[in-house]
Amino acid sequence: MKTNLDSLINGHVQKIYACPFFYSFKVRIPGKTAYLYIGKGRYSQNVFINNSRTESKYRRKDSFLEKLKKEFLGSKIISFKYELGFFLIFFNKAGLDKTFLFTFRENLLYCGLVLPYKLNQIESYLIYLKKPYERVLKEEFNFSNFLKTQNKILPTLNTYKESDESVDPHLLAKRFETKIIKKVDKKRSQKAQRIRGDISRLEKFLELKIPLSQHKPVGHFIKNETFIFEGIKLKKVPKDYYKLRDLLFKKIKNIEKAIDIQKNRLQDLNSASNGEAADISTYIFPVSKKIDLLNKPELVKKRGTSLGKFGIYVLGKSSRENDLLRSSWAGADDYWFHFKNLPGPHLFLKLNPGVVILPEILELVCQAFRNNCETKMLEIDIIYTQVKYLKKVSGSQGKVIPKNERSYRSVG
Repeated sequence: MKTNLDSLINGHVQKIYACPFFYSFKVRIPGKTAYLYIGKGRYSQNVFINNSRTESKYRRKDSFLEKLKKEFLGSKIISFKYELGFFLIFFNKAGLDKTFLFTFRENLLYCGLVLPYKLNQIESYLIYLKKPYERVLKEEFNFSNFLKTQNKILPTLNTYKESDESVDPHLLAKRFETKIIKKVDKKRSQKAQRIRGDISRLEKFLELKIPLSQHKPVGHFIKNETFIFEGIKLKKVPKDYYKLRDLLFKKIKNIEKAIDIQKNRLQDLNSASNGEAADISTYIFPVSKKIDLLNKPELVKKRGTSLGKFGIYVLGKSSRENDLLRSSWAGADDYWFHFKNLPGPHLFLKLNPGVVILPEILELVCQAFRNNCETKMLEIDIIYTQVKYLKKVSGSQGKVIPKNERSYRSVG
């Protein structure tokens, strides 16, 4: 770390802000106020000091900002350190030592906290895991080992960029705002184009008023009890001509209202594009992304449970994990197992080369289900099929529709 950061040692954190590119700590030191900026990774992987605060129009709240405020507002900065690819900032608040740690990987900021929640324990976690990662006795906690563990989970380490005092957070934010305005204008243009297309399509249906007013036959537009005209369908239409005519006039009346609504939307969209600039606070780059632990070969190996000479299996622990296992871990010819007509975890089985499904393997799979259940089940009915015969249910996480499935009953 550069020595200029040492000027903040013994300073007190008065406020903490978040903006599109940085987290910034307002630090009061004897004689002056300074702002410690930590880049969010996409456009800035720097840690530096600036004398001006983040402009209010660029600030926004997020869940991690609230966590930082809760833990570090009013605390004193003790020291800075750079170790094993991580920045470490040590704080003390009300006699408790706390650490804010972060690193830059793949143009994103990954950060976490080490907090002494109890006198004899340290609870440490990284934000992307959404839960405590490691909980050990304080006397057994080793920072070096902890950071090495995190490095195994995180993506490849990027080249470290030293802090740069010449970075102007305001110029960077303005550049960002210009890009966002262009992005918003492009989205508005695309939306306006879609609305104009909808209006054009609906207006074509109004051409039906002429033959209907002249009492001309429209039966040639009916196929399989469905009336189709200019891409608009009416199902289960009456066979009687006059009832059909009344139904079509009602549809035309509704479409005229829909056209008016779409024209008003287009007018509002054009007014917005000529009005105020985009609200930058709604366009914030992510602090971090969730790490797909299942895509890490060494972690999959640890997660997988051996079936001896037959192969290896993994049980999904959540709906999201079931989806990840199916899409990222299991191959097309691997096997999927589930309780028959009962809720439960998904089990994915990779067989060793040359091994085929045998009753002996199915019994071991059933035993794996028994071991996973809180209530031990003697009789277990399962269904199974190959992963290539699974169809994901759209909009329902962890749900699949199996085909070519087989069943098996085990009596323990």
